[in-house]
Amino acid sequence: MTTKITATARNVAVNAITALLNAGGAGTLEIRSGTQPLSPATAPSDGALLATLTFAADAFGDASLGVATAAPITQDPSADATGTASWFRAKSGAGIAIFDGAVGQDPPGTAELILNTVDIVAGGPVRITSFTFTVPASE
Repeated sequence: MTTKITATARNVAVNAITALLNAGGAGTLEIRSGTQPLSPATAPSDGALLATLTFAADAFGDASLGVATAAPITQDPSADATGTASWFRAKSGAGIAIFDGAVGQDPPGTAELILNTVDIVAGGPVRITSFTFTVPASE
């Protein structure tokens, strides 16, 4: 038998997780190359930090049906390094890793963050036009 949760419980979970990004100020979203660690609690072991974007002071609005939409995210006007984006890490304003995900390119596949290109060039701008966080339905 599989555990199932209500839409209300999904919303509570999403709101709690996304609120963690606000601790210590505006959170950040790092776009990285290399191998995604097994857990956000694990430091990256290879690859490079390609770009760092900044969440709004209140990173996400309230969830509905288990989905929260991010407030506008401030672009990185000058990428730190050249490389192929493969994963991202969302951190609180205090620098604590909250969640990670895979990065992919259009057309959408299985990645959690879709960019128009995964080829990041040092000094170039990197922006995200929309971002959501979801706890999937189970009922």
